[in-house]
Amino acid sequence: LSLLPGPSKAPAAEPWLEAFGVTPFLHRRFDSLSTGERQKVALVRAFAMDAPLYLLDEPFRSLDDAGLARLGEALHAFKGTRTVLIASPQDHPLLAACSRTEALA
Repeated sequence: LSLLPGPSKAPAAEPWLEAFGVTPFLHRRFDSLSTGERQKVALVRAFAMDAPLYLLDEPFRSLDDAGLARLGEALHAFKGTRTVLIASPQDHPLLAACSRTEALA
């Protein structure tokens, strides 16, 4: 986030850091994190951008139950205000939060 132009993005990340529970390992190097921790950090970085469009590639992968719950809350909160495109080989229950789904064969 610090590499992006404009004002600091840190304040926008604060609620997401807490929601996804990544604050305890912020001092650690990214390459020392578990796959699930990396996935949570990636989601925090994306959602802190407050973008109108998110492209999420396999966002359910490697998340624990708490991470899945937070992602579900985010998807519900974004409904009607942001567009979220999810690519996933899984037919995950969180996809029910989406207003439209398409299956590609």
